Amino acid sequence: MDDRLPGILRLLADHADYITIEQIAELTGAGVRTIHRDLERLERSLSLRGVRMERRRGYGIRLMDQLPKELQPESLPQAHDRNSEGAQRPFLILLYLITAGRWIKISELANTLMVSDSSVGTDLSALEDYLPEGVVLERQKGVGVKLEADEYQARMLFLAVFPRIFPRNLVLREGADCIERPSRQPSPQRSTAGRLLTSMGVYHAGGRIMGAVAVAEAACGFRFAPSFASLVYGYLFIVRRRLPERGPTPRLRPPFFETPQVFVQAAEQCAQFAFEDLISGTPPPAEIDLLARLLSAAEPADVPDDVSHILGTLNPGIERVLERTLSRIEERERTWLHDDQSLLNYLRATIAAALRRAGLGIPRWYEFALGGYGAEEAHTDPDDEVSSVLIDEVLKEFEDMLSEKLRAATPVHSISLTQELNEAALVLRARLAVLRQRRAADVRVKVLCYEGLGMSAYLTALAREVLPAGALIDSRWEGSLSAEEAEEQYDLIITTFSLDAGKVPVLYVDGDASPQELRRHMREAVLSIAQHPRASRNTGAVAAARPDPDDAALSLPTVMSVIHGFFVMEPSGESDIIQRAVAALNTRGDCKVKQLRADFERRESYGSLIFEEYGIQVLHCRSNGVPEPRAGMLRVAGDRPSVLVLTAPVSAPSSQARVLSELVVGLSDQQGFAGQLLHADRGEIQGALLSLFSRRALLS
Repeated sequence: MDDRLPGILRLLADHADYITIEQIAELTGAGVRTIHRDLERLERSLSLRGVRMERRRGYGIRLMDQLPKELQPESLPQAHDRNSEGAQRPFLILLYLITAGRWIKISELANTLMVSDSSVGTDLSALEDYLPEGVVLERQKGVGVKLEADEYQARMLFLAVFPRIFPRNLVLREGADCIERPSRQPSPQRSTAGRLLTSMGVYHAGGRIMGAVAVAEAACGFRFAPSFASLVYGYLFIVRRRLPERGPTPRLRPPFFETPQVFVQAAEQCAQFAFEDLISGTPPPAEIDLLARLLSAAEPADVPDDVSHILGTLNPGIERVLERTLSRIEERERTWLHDDQSLLNYLRATIAAALRRAGLGIPRWYEFALGGYGAEEAHTDPDDEVSSVLIDEVLKEFEDMLSEKLRAATPVHSISLTQELNEAALVLRARLAVLRQRRAADVRVKVLCYEGLGMSAYLTALAREVLPAGALIDSRWEGSLSAEEAEEQYDLIITTFSLDAGKVPVLYVDGDASPQELRRHMREAVLSIAQHPRASRNTGAVAAARPDPDDAALSLPTVMSVIHGFFVMEPSGESDIIQRAVAALNTRGDCKVKQLRADFERRESYGSLIFEEYGIQVLHCRSNGVPEPRAGMLRVAGDRPSVLVLTAPVSAPSSQARVLSELVVGLSDQQGFAGQLLHADRGEIQGALLSLFSRRALLS
């Protein structure tokens, strides 16, 4: 967040009701149009954290959800902690020195930053305490100051500081505007940082640099995230500035992780475009090598259908990380993520990029947190279990390798890698939130209160804001509600008086509480019931679940093929389950039996997802041993769980493979579905599958 956003967020958090744009503008000292733009950015940022913002004509704007702990007003950084010009100035000086690559007079720095010579001297002294080993500030009286570092260190230092001083996409946004309208001065011109940008000449070659970034993206086959595109822009800028003064970077030590060839080719094309006016002929190999390493660390905005060419030798380790991570999350959440290929490809590319960024040895500057700089970036919520699982598995797989290879260079601390993996964890959390919301979509809620129809309608209206679409709310008055009736009919009871509802969660509310407080309590209650299996109840009138946005992509022919070919077998004795599964899948004789068995065994080495409450184990794999997605049940006698068998080709698109995901999710979503898989005959199960997919609005 830049300077104004924490202040705007405090105002929204402090107002239980609406606040107008004009009021925010007056209190923050900004224009109304500026506040509109800030709110758009803030709304996108908050939506990723599950916080909704409501705008209402004639009323203003308000937050509909409680802020996460790290965004509570008391946790937000104060402007003077990290965003004040005094706190930033040492790092602005550092950028200026790196860009210049020569002796700079103190008076030149003072004039550029509009401060006194003594202030510059104080800032230089403060900066010396934080410089990495091997980087030195040389000072000579009457000559000035110069940053002495080898070329690699200087460039990596620039990349460490540049994106932390300037907003992530500011350079690209302002640069594009200046290219289209050369007479326009960048809006940062008003600030000290803006004056420095102009004096450094960040926009002078903006068209060439932005063109080079586009060339690199085209060669890599995916778009860079805005923050990383800005980082590449900064790197190409600093190389252009330092090449005439300091020459090319010397030969580099071998990379910690192999750089895939696609990034080497992208670097060659990008460098040729970016530096053709500075270098005659082909750029030096070391320049290509370093740029290729940087591009290989690119955070993706989107990823291609096949990411194997951008993973390189990291592929086996990342596959192990994903298998263990998804297995742990699926076990806890009672859901299935393995056939969401767009999600898996994004995670593969993002984890690989995070590891390569750590391998580059770019200083992360966490030590500046002591002075309030970057403290919030080093923060990781200890309660975020999804992030913890992912980070644990990545560290388990790669930390020893990183620590050994980087011991003589920049050390990689776990907190550094943790921060780099935040994007991957965020995407995982977002996908789980969709599944949880779907699972909670047919909850039944009873509202009971003595206070009369008005209070019942009021609580119902608040509950409707909090509950997912499709939920049923029964606010009819009942003089008596037995525990047995409650358990059969409802998932949650909201009431203003005490009652015995058996095992059904009861939320007791105070009618005098504020609407914001009531919404918060209701939201917490809904989240708690969404994470636990429902009690058995009458399914006579089940509410329609809200369709998943991805449902439209499911393939109708594949749905019908899986339903038609669904098998039910009851193997006898202590038979090998994998062998029985392969035999059942190969009844048509069109499977590669050895390949299929090997893929099942490989996948099972990471552990199975077991629904213990139903006695069902999920046996699944991606395999080129089958021609299309297939599924069936192996009903195992005795104490062992029965087995739901699922498999799809490695190349199967999401529109096919997600049909199998629906079978697993249906175990938790659809009341009685697990029982039908365990006890019904094949025809009844096929009918249940039709009901399952019809209910998900997949066949409409």
